[in-house]
This record gives sequence, structure tokens and C-alpha cells, in this order.
Amino acid sequence: MTEPTPPTNDAAPVAETGALSVTVRAAMEHLETRGLLTADDKARAAEILHRRTFEAQTAIKALTAIGAWLSAAAFLGFITALLRPEHGSAVMVGLGYCTGAIMLRRVVRHEFFVQAALALLLAGYGAVMFGVADSYRYELSLERFRVLSAAAVALAAMLYILYDYPLQRFLVPLVASCIVLGGIDDISYLERSRFNLLHALAFVEMLGMLCVFTVWSPRPTLRPLGFALAIGFGAALVSMSIRVPFVWHPPSEFVFWPSQVSLAIGLLWLTHWASQQSPPGHEQTATERRLLLASYVGILILALLSNPGIMAALLLLILGHAAAERALVAAGFALLLISITILFANLQIRLTAMAGVLTATGLLLLCGWFVLWRLAPAPAQEAAQ
Repeated sequence: MTEPTPPTNDAAPVAETGALSVTVRAAMEHLETRGLLTADDKARAAEILHRRTFEAQTAIKALTAIGAWLSAAAFLGFITALLRPEHGSAVMVGLGYCTGAIMLRRVVRHEFFVQAALALLLAGYGAVMFGVADSYRYELSLERFRVLSAAAVALAAMLYILYDYPLQRFLVPLVASCIVLGGIDDISYLERSRFNLLHALAFVEMLGMLCVFTVWSPRPTLRPLGFALAIGFGAALVSMSIRVPFVWHPPSEFVFWPSQVSLAIGLLWLTHWASQQSPPGHEQTATERRLLLASYVGILILALLSNPGIMAALLLLILGHAAAERALVAAGFALLLISITILFANLQIRLTAMAGVLTATGLLLLCGWFVLWRLAPAPAQEAAQ
């Protein structure tokens, strides 16, 4: 019977460390040096440790954010009850909130104060917009829309520059877009003007989104703005589609045509840009050129037959795949489902005709898949080309 080996001080490096993650890593190094831990086991243990550490950090951040927002809500409620801001005073109080949030963000970097500053900033933005809207409540809706939209966009642009936090740079432009959209929906007595403003808003947001993810990419500081513009872009087109039952009008009476034209141009340009995003030295094959031509024809057909929401969803899907942004792909799928639901819910036809439209749509999709399958050559053929 062999005597047990006396204990050595090999475990000393493990006991010297303080943090739990460092202790575990030191223990793995110690076991590996003694031959008790293989490289695969060490890699698997390191992956588990990384995942658990990430989950713990995420939970701590979430709890810290909840506490910060609750504390900020209690503080803001006390200040509001104390000051009772109205009209112009609400604007001044809101600007004070925004100034305090910016200063707090620049001085302190702890997660609790970062979240509290974000809550304070959003409350200040809302107070300013409330004060402006309350000051112009007796004006005509078109005049009130102009003032409120200009204030929302100007303040959002100023806060975007001064407050360097990605979540804020996503939320504030999104809120500004919702304010502009709500102001357009408030214009009920000028139907044509409302649709013209919706077309203009959708075009501006589409142009800004395409510039952020294509022309100006990669710029991390502009990514939150691009996501906010994408959501506002889809919301504007959904608002447009939901108010007008879709029927096949003559082109002169087709209220969607400005957005259809701008979306068709944007889709054609985006498809061409995406086709050029290939590795250096790669030349397009004959199959790729035929597929690109078929895409152009399909976009023109969509511009004539579909509503703008479906075209916007297609634009988000193509842009998301080309720019490798999963959030844009998810937004495109969500907008596609919403737009198809609105399209078939607003069709002013009988149920039998609607069943025929659904059947024809399914057959058209199957024909498209068949054409793509026929155009795609075998791997040997593609290698030969």
C-alpha cells in the first residue's frame, strides 16, 4: 500500500486571488498544469464560466436599471408636485431636467446614475413637448403641427449630440418620429395635406435610414439613429395603409403613388448596392445577372400592385441582409406580417373574390420559387462558369 503524497503548496496561486472568476480560472490553470484537466475540458469550462458571468452581469444591470428608474420616477413626481409646471414653465422645467441629465452623464459613469440620467432626460424631453403643445392648444392643427414637429426634431438633434448613450440615441429620435406622426394624424380637416405629409415623412426617414446603413456605414454613433428611423419609417407607412382601404384605383386617384415611386427607386438602388457588396475580384455570373434583372422586374410589379407597407418590409429585409443587421431583418418580417394583414383586411371585395386573391398570391409565390430553382445552376455548372 503506497503512502499518500504529502500536500504541497501548489494550490497557493488559487488562494491568492480574490474574485471568484479569477479563482476559477486559476484553479483551471492549476489542474491543467498537473495533467488533471484536458484542453477540451478547459475550453468547455471557460465557455460555461463566460456564459454564467454574462448572465449574472445582465441580471445585475437589469435590477440596477429598475431601481434607477423607480428612484427617478419618485424624484420627478416630487418635483412635479412641488412646482406644478404649466405652459412655458413646463418647457423651462423640461430643459432643466435635460441639462441635469447631461451633466450627470458626463460626471458619473456608474450604471445606476446612467439609467437615472436617461430617465431624467426622457422626462425632460416629454415636459418640453408638453409645454409646447399646451402653449399652442388653441391654434389650428396645422400650425400646432409645425411648431411641435420643429421643437421635437430640434431638441432630439441637440440631445443626440450632447448625450452619448446608445439607448438614448435610439429612444429620443423614435419619440420625435412618433410626435411628428401623431401631429400628422391630428390634421383631420385637410385630408390631402395629411397624406402629403405622410409621404414626405416616410421619404425622409427612408433616405436617412439608407444613408446610415449604406453610404455612411460603418459609423457606430449613427446606428441607433438608423434603427429609430427604420421603426418610424414602417410606422408611417402602416398609418398610411390603415386609413385607406386598398382598391385598384386609376393612377390619377391612387393616393399611395408618391410613396410607391420613392420606395421603388429606393429598392432598385438598394438591390444594385447589395449586388455590389461582394469580395474583391468576384465577377457576377450569368445566373446572378439574371436574378438581379428578375429582382428589378419584381420591384416594378410590386410598385404597381402592392401597398407601400409590403414594399417597405422588403426594403428592410434586403437592407438587413446586406448590412448584416439582424434587428432590421426582424423589423422587416414584423412589418411584412402587419402589412399583409392590413392589405387583406382592407380589401373591398367579397369573400369568394378574396379567396381567389389568396390562391393567386400563393400560386405567384410558387411560380417565383420555381423560376429561382430553374435559374440556379448545378454546382458543377457554376464552377465551370
